Amino acid sequence: MGGAVGSPAAATVYRQPKFAVEMVSDITYALGQVHESWRGRVSGTKDLMLDAYRPVGAVGRLPVVTFVHGGGFRDGDKTDGAAKYFGDYFASRGFLVISVNYRLMDEYGTVPEAIAQYVNGMALSDYKKNQHKAMYPAVRDVKAALRWLANQATTWQVDLTRVAIIGNSAGAIIGIAVGATDPDDFATELSLAEDPTLSSTHQAQSLPRIRAVVDFWGSGDAVDLYEGAYQTTRWRATKAPLMIVHGTDDATIAYDEALYLQQRYQQSGAPYQFCALAGMGHGAWDGVCDGKTLDVLALEFIAKHLQLTVVEH
Repeated sequence: MGGAVGSPAAATVYRQPKFAVEMVSDITYALGQVHESWRGRVSGTKDLMLDAYRPVGAVGRLPVVTFVHGGGFRDGDKTDGAAKYFGDYFASRGFLVISVNYRLMDEYGTVPEAIAQYVNGMALSDYKKNQHKAMYPAVRDVKAALRWLANQATTWQVDLTRVAIIGNSAGAIIGIAVGATDPDDFATELSLAEDPTLSSTHQAQSLPRIRAVVDFWGSGDAVDLYEGAYQTTRWRATKAPLMIVHGTDDATIAYDEALYLQQRYQQSGAPYQFCALAGMGHGAWDGVCDGKTLDVLALEFIAKHLQLTVVEH
């Protein structure tokens, strides 16, 4: 992960809502190339958009929460209920929040040859294989959104040394990959000849260092995909701290995926926090861990790893 290194000075956020929230919608952060079918003829480009939530009247540089929606790589949107909830929740407490759209599986984003060959060789159901085909463009897009934000840091009054990601389901798979892979991963594998829209993705801009990732019922699939395709290792001690939240009865993304992430983080030595939601399934937003609701859990984890002072009243 690129960007500033070292411990930033203390900054303040709030336990309770402090600010009115302004939402700016449909900001184009880059373009994405789309195909008629998997690796088929290019059919055009798509405006990649995000919504921004900012605290009205907040002074100084703002810490950042990036929200990445779920939907199985098939659907979902930056305006989903969870995205709006966390946008308002964190912005009202002193954060700048961006909620990011990315290309979905039926938009057939451009993928490098190594990724295509690896996915084609995976022993998966057709649906799971289609999800894996969508992972490279999705992670590429969210990284592009973060580079856009870095390019616009002064305009949006943000502190690039304090950036976190929250994702649910597919969004968590993407967020985990952004936090665990290197700055140039999912960015430089394609040439401009293969994907001219790369010129819109601020590749000369350093990717902000991700200091915390909150994983709501996701998996490490996108990281494993990259490792397998390029025969490299990305689970390392220097990667972003991860909060793993998963229902033990999840029938969509199995609880075993959370245990796998826990094992990977234990082996690497990277910081993590684990929350098992006993008896709960996928999308368990009403879950409680250690007596805390999931929004409070996320706030405390992010504040800790972004080195933020939380004002209690």
